[in-house]
Amino acid sequence: MLVEDDRLCGIELDDGRTVRRDVLFVPPRFVPNSELLVGLGCHIDEQGWVTSDVSGRTSVPGVCG
Repeated sequence: MLVEDDRLCGIELDDGRTVRRDVLFVPPRFVPNSELLVGLGCHIDEQGWVTSDVSGRTSVPGVCG
C-alpha cells in the first residue's frame, strides 16, 4: 500500500507497477478457533472447522459447537 499524509493513495503490485486508489476493500479471512473443541475430541472437516449435525451437536456426546 502507498500512503501519503496518513491516507491510502495507491497499491504497489508485485511487478512494481503502482495503481492509484482512494479505497481498498479486502474480504475477511475466517479461520477456525477450535483448539478447545478439538482437544475434547470433536471431529473436524478438511478446512479445520468442527463438524456438527443440524442441531449443533458435535461428535462428542454433550458438546455442542
